Amino acid sequence: MEINEFEIVYGVIPVEDIKEGRFVLLTTQGFDNVWGGGTDLPGCKTPDDTTEAKSARWMIAFAPDNRDVPIYVTLPSVTWSLRKGFDKTANIPFTADVYMTQMSVKTGLTIPSGTYSLRFGKGRYTLPSGDYIYSSQLHTPGVGLAVQDATTDSTAGEAGKLKYAAFSADTVVAMVEEFDSDNNLTFVIL
Repeated sequence: MEINEFEIVYGVIPVEDIKEGRFVLLTTQGFDNVWGGGTDLPGCKTPDDTTEAKSARWMIAFAPDNRDVPIYVTLPSVTWSLRKGFDKTANIPFTADVYMTQMSVKTGLTIPSGTYSLRFGKGRYTLPSGDYIYSSQLHTPGVGLAVQDATTDSTAGEAGKLKYAAFSADTVVAMVEEFDSDNNLTFVIL
């Protein structure tokens, strides 16, 4: 996902694992990261049905991270499990993904539930091939885009992806700006 320009960005905590660049709707969350931190942030999730898809108007991304590499992402998210390093018995064993690059600058990663994230609104963005549902209509600038839900057309794993939609006030959340020769979709969130 490429962020070209944006007007609105807020913090959020996903309540399920969500691939970066998917559209989400706001919901409640019960994560209590670092002894009370994050309880004031809303939760988010991908839409389960067409009603929720109409409300999915935010695109999710990793929050920038200023930690030094390597970054250990514990599974499930337990930010305090690595306090004081690996020499404390209470901190090991644990399961973790190790990153040598900040997650916010990589593409195609899944944001684990409970991770501080950003939700982007009105702005201009680019998604690579595979991060949207392809249709030949996407080659036409100005066509509408709606959000795919988890149950329509039995599309497992497609929830939150953008797809072609005829303009309708209650389903269209974005508009195609450009579809380039590398199959990158540039769009504007309305």
